[in-house]
Amino acid sequence: LAFYRAAPPAGGPEVDRFARVVDFVEDAYVTDVETERLVDEALQGMVSSLDPYSRYYTREQLAAMERETSGRYRGIGVV
Repeated sequence: LAFYRAAPPAGGPEVDRFARVVDFVEDAYVTDVETERLVDEALQGMVSSLDPYSRYYTREQLAAMERETSGRYRGIGVV
């Protein structure tokens, strides 16, 4: 899913509801909330609820995973 590059959603009642909840939390929660973190964690929860194998990665998480898994593979080992 991290590699899926879709067009921005056209909207609709579900997207509007999500945006209203984000706005409400930003305005009414007892402490300041980092919007990007709030949305990332919501997306992680949504995607991970699909099945045990699905994951949503933030840009930073994806970059770290790509660094850790890059390299040359030969036989059964990694070079």
